[in-house]
Amino acid sequence: MIVNLKNEGWEIFSHSSHGLLAGKIANEIQDQYKSKNWVATLAAIIEHDDRQLDFNEKNYLTKIGTPKDFLLENRNVGEIVKRSKRLLHQAEEKSTWISMLIAHHLRFIYSEIAKELNKIKVPAIKIVVTGTGKVGAGVREILEILKIKEVSVNDYLKKEFNEPVYVQLDVLDYNVRTDGRQLDKNDFFVNPTEYRSTFMRFAKVSDIYIASHFYGEGAPFIITHRNTKSVNFNIKVIGDISCDIDGPIAPTIRHSTIANPVYGYNPDTKQEINFKDEKAIVVMAVDNLPCELPDNASRGFGSMFIKDVIPAFYNDDKDGVLQRAKMTENGKLTQNFKYLQEYVDGKE
Repeated sequence: MIVNLKNEGWEIFSHSSHGLLAGKIANEIQDQYKSKNWVATLAAIIEHDDRQLDFNEKNYLTKIGTPKDFLLENRNVGEIVKRSKRLLHQAEEKSTWISMLIAHHLRFIYSEIAKELNKIKVPAIKIVVTGTGKVGAGVREILEILKIKEVSVNDYLKKEFNEPVYVQLDVLDYNVRTDGRQLDKNDFFVNPTEYRSTFMRFAKVSDIYIASHFYGEGAPFIITHRNTKSVNFNIKVIGDISCDIDGPIAPTIRHSTIANPVYGYNPDTKQEINFKDEKAIVVMAVDNLPCELPDNASRGFGSMFIKDVIPAFYNDDKDGVLQRAKMTENGKLTQNFKYLQEYVDGKE
């Protein structure tokens, strides 16, 4: 929900209502330009974000009972993937046409992100990443889009590179038992207090640190205030996706926001300073990053439809957009969808 606080109360726009508005606008197209699939197309426009929220799986009210703005909702990557799959599955139950438009909508969102990332030229820096779960997998995907090379722990620590590289660490790569024994990571999860951090060996050779791990109570701190004052501490930028305040990463002294995502940390004073200050360690610690996706999704779907679909209704479909998307004509499958013939004939 998009929630605006006013003197009279709350102005609320649900995902469904903004979809309906988009449908009303689209339906103003003259009838002569509406294809045979117009009803399904209109349904896809109206419903493209309907199932992003499920009131049976989550409470969308604040602690005091007021409606919660989706921008304030702290969602993880797993939830977003789950909701996207639900959106596609329920679209498939209605029609292949609707599911195809919804799939293009989701694909468009991520392709635009990829295009922007491809424009970035990364210098020869070293990036250390902690965490190998779903968030860590997302970090890896972004780094691969940026064409940053992954290297082994040994090479990362001992070699210099003339290109940007990264290493992704599991818990035993930067934690060791205090008694020197080498056990598996299950022991770390069960007995975290019997371990100490060895992360400083990575901090010594790294320029950027991206934290995507899950921090459990009792585990060693990764970066302490004392660490940041060491002459061996080389990290200049910290992207703390985990975002635990007063936790394992000392420079994360507060949450940042989507509007103002970074701030500076002064190792000498342990206080916040301008991130442009030469003494600053730059920190990004936005705690609700996934909430940007619904906004991007709506803008992406609208941009795609306006740019690639609507013109076809007015230019006699000169580029074949509608023709290629047409599944049937005169009671038969079109050439692009002949692969469905055995399914139509009941053979599979």
